[in-house]
Amino acid sequence: MDAKRVVNISGSNDLKEWYIIKEGVWLDSYFSRKEEELVQTISLPTVLYKYFQVTVIGQDILPFNVVKAGIYNQNYTQGKYISIPQPTIYQKDSSDKRSYIRLKFDEAYRIHKLMLQVDGPKFYKRWLNVYDGNFINTKTPFAVYISPGISELFLDNAKSKELLMVINNDDNIALKIKSVSAFQLNQYLLAYLEKDKHYHLTFGDSAAEAPVYDLKFFKDSIGTNPQTISVDTIQETQQKPVAIQPKSNSGKIWLWSIIAAVSVLLLLFVFRMVNDINRGDGSSEA
Repeated sequence: MDAKRVVNISGSNDLKEWYIIKEGVWLDSYFSRKEEELVQTISLPTVLYKYFQVTVIGQDILPFNVVKAGIYNQNYTQGKYISIPQPTIYQKDSSDKRSYIRLKFDEAYRIHKLMLQVDGPKFYKRWLNVYDGNFINTKTPFAVYISPGISELFLDNAKSKELLMVINNDDNIALKIKSVSAFQLNQYLLAYLEKDKHYHLTFGDSAAEAPVYDLKFFKDSIGTNPQTISVDTIQETQQKPVAIQPKSNSGKIWLWSIIAAVSVLLLLFVFRMVNDINRGDGSSEA
């Protein structure tokens, strides 16, 4: 189906008396499990009806074929954040009616949330853009309105040492960013650990690839609430530089010696052929 329909959804307990639940719902192509089937999800308020009816709005409109209907049971877990060192704030209120706030961290952190403490008038609503780096780049920035009731910015997994926030003040008094708190989402690794064995976790190699283990096929066998092991301290390891042995040139010398010998033999062979041809020409003239 590649068509759009507007429907009303009603409910009943006796298939006689129907009561509206939701109206003016657009049905469209969402995602498919098979080539000939499309799945549409509709959010409904909490109701206790036994029967539901979907009515297509419009005259002389062909119906669509409903092959299955049901309810998704989904569980959501609220993400937990951990604070990271606060950045240094540099603010400049420019004559172009904008405030430029530069956030500089001591390291490049993965940032998922910022909490702002703003000093300004009692009522304000300003447009704010967040750029990765210390300048306005061509990439699409994170944009949001900030107001006295909105002080949390949820970023899309940014990893940077510097961020630039630009507030559009228009003709209003510039806002003052007093402090910024940064947070990142907790990341979890699932591992099967055996008793009386020692384990260590190393990281920091940007070129490393994620390992592939059989454990990913047995997530359902582990349980819904595996025990969490926290990390207390992280120690930086100083790896000893590996001494690179200079490559020996003996192999190259031997290869060039062979090439030179073959070249000499080829030249001798060509020289003898030329002499033989010249002798043959001289004998035919005689």
